[in-house]
Amino acid sequence: MGKQAYKPQRIIDGARKLLADAATRCHAPDRTSEDNVHEIRKDLKTVRSYWRLMRHPLGKRYSKAGNERCKQAARQLAAARDRVVMLGTLDEIGNDTGSKTAMAVGQAKQAMQEAVHYPPEQQIEWDNVADLIRNDDAAWSGLDPSAIDPADVKRSWKRTRKKARKYHKSSRKDPNAETLHAWRKWVKRRLKQEELLHPGKTKRIDRLDDLSDVLGLHHDFAVLSHRLWRNDHFGGKPQRSVRKSIGKRQRKLEKQALKLGRKLFA
Repeated sequence: MGKQAYKPQRIIDGARKLLADAATRCHAPDRTSEDNVHEIRKDLKTVRSYWRLMRHPLGKRYSKAGNERCKQAARQLAAARDRVVMLGTLDEIGNDTGSKTAMAVGQAKQAMQEAVHYPPEQQIEWDNVADLIRNDDAAWSGLDPSAIDPADVKRSWKRTRKKARKYHKSSRKDPNAETLHAWRKWVKRRLKQEELLHPGKTKRIDRLDDLSDVLGLHHDFAVLSHRLWRNDHFGGKPQRSVRKSIGKRQRKLEKQALKLGRKLFA
């Protein structure tokens, strides 16, 4: 495929298509629904990975500005999504444990739902989200693909690959929540770039996708454990039971992630 894989027009078109979808969803009748919010955030995260492909062609400052626009828009949707993820992660624990822990999970869910400030309630400023998306689309549409060297795009792609490898190495040495979360972010970025640039590499894409899912679930469990610890409405023995179950699941996920990582980064 050679330089064709790194054609700037492909990246620009891909980003603008995702931004158009996100913009449409911002004005949809069901825009506050769980699925719609999730899809907008997915679109924006993917566009952020495309801005990283522009790091070498356009410079760090320009690509970082685009990345930040998408990040700000997605951040406004985070609170609503976090609540759903935390409750869903609790369900994962409850469905996969004994009756005592399942009962404790039920207590945790009730406590979370009753807590006024947990997760933090946030009114989504849809006009602001739509403005950020529109401004980002304008930035992409203003690029001249003929002025962008595909070799520079490839350099940026190699940087993402190198970063993913670096954090795999860190996670092998010390598989804690922080290193695994950093690895997860670069794996996800590499996955989105691979899907755009090398769609024919299905085996590699499938492995990156599987690894991203495993690391994502590990992160959800880490956040849940931290949130339970901070939640004054739920404590004592039931909490310890849930946290113990979370720890077991995390250790299994760590082994699974490192096994997948060896196939990708050996």
